Amino acid sequence: HQEEAVVFKTRWSLSYLRGPLSRQELKQLKKIAGKSAVSAHANEKAAELPSSADEAKSTAAGGSETETKVSGKKRPILAPEISQRFASIGREFPPAAEFVYKPMIFASAQLRFSDTKSGLEFQKVQNLLCLIKSEANPLKWEKSFATKFGAESLQENPADGIEFSALPPEAAEAANYKIWLKDLNDYLLANEKLELFRCPLSGIYSKAQETEREFRIRLMQANREKRDSLLAELSKKYSDKLAALDEKLARAQTQLEREIADARNLQMESAIDVGASIFQAFVGRKVLSSGKIRSASSAARKVGKLSRQQADVDTAQESVEKLEQKIALMQAEFDAEMKQLQAKLDPTVQILDSIFVPLKKTNIKVTQFYLCWAPCVRQADGRITAAW
Repeated sequence: HQEEAVVFKTRWSLSYLRGPLSRQELKQLKKIAGKSAVSAHANEKAAELPSSADEAKSTAAGGSETETKVSGKKRPILAPEISQRFASIGREFPPAAEFVYKPMIFASAQLRFSDTKSGLEFQKVQNLLCLIKSEANPLKWEKSFATKFGAESLQENPADGIEFSALPPEAAEAANYKIWLKDLNDYLLANEKLELFRCPLSGIYSKAQETEREFRIRLMQANREKRDSLLAELSKKYSDKLAALDEKLARAQTQLEREIADARNLQMESAIDVGASIFQAFVGRKVLSSGKIRSASSAARKVGKLSRQQADVDTAQESVEKLEQKIALMQAEFDAEMKQLQAKLDPTVQILDSIFVPLKKTNIKVTQFYLCWAPCVRQADGRITAAW
């Protein structure tokens, strides 16, 4: 029962929404959310400039005498502390085009990025335009956009024949510009980052504003030198091992040839002794003379020796085959490591690390900060679009 409205806050709030939702209702909500997202994305750029209806409301709101300095049509009279500049029309328009100045904030800042690990020292100039709206928060730097023109392109006087849009009352107060300048510094500190690429293998960093494609092309030469060095080390590692195995194989092959030659000699001697014993057995007069017995014994010993020699040949042959298998396996291992190393050093497929260098507060210097009147053109359908 108060005589006037009283604003109060509650700790708890109650929800009067019906719940829980069914699956069909959830699907309908997803469709609505999807349409809203598409519509918001489509109108994102258009929202940077007020519509003709908004402009009409702002102009109509400035009808009283106390608000004439921020009303539309004519250039408003502002305090000398508020620096003003005027952007130029940036392209050709039909003679009947209708132009209007929109109030914005133009800011030019020098940004310096420094990183000791990558050896980065880079400076750039960031020029921003931000529309001033008649809202509780008239200036939102997150809605600003970079401009192609700099402070040197701005004019100190307006062009003839262009009317002025209504200036929000907040833009007529010089104290607000200090607040907006501080907000700009906070915005740049939070959002301006410089992305670098790093090759994990070589440890090379990309240069400032160097694209990934340009960095990969530059890596080709550096990786080629690194690849040649690593391939030389790999070849030396395996060449020593392969040379040792080749030496063992040569000795084993020599031993095999010697064993084969000895086996052939024994085979021939055994054949001669056996044949001589058989011949003496048929032509001799005595059935079992001492000479026949010695001849038969010698032939039998040589047959046994031949059998042992053949076993030595098989052993030598097995040693040669094992060494040949070791050499083949080592060669395949060398080829596989070679291919793996070449693929690892290929800059076209190499995985790069992304590193973001943050901006330090001491490395932000806003050099120009103006109330900028930006020329816009009124379209046939009433829309207002940029003309700078």
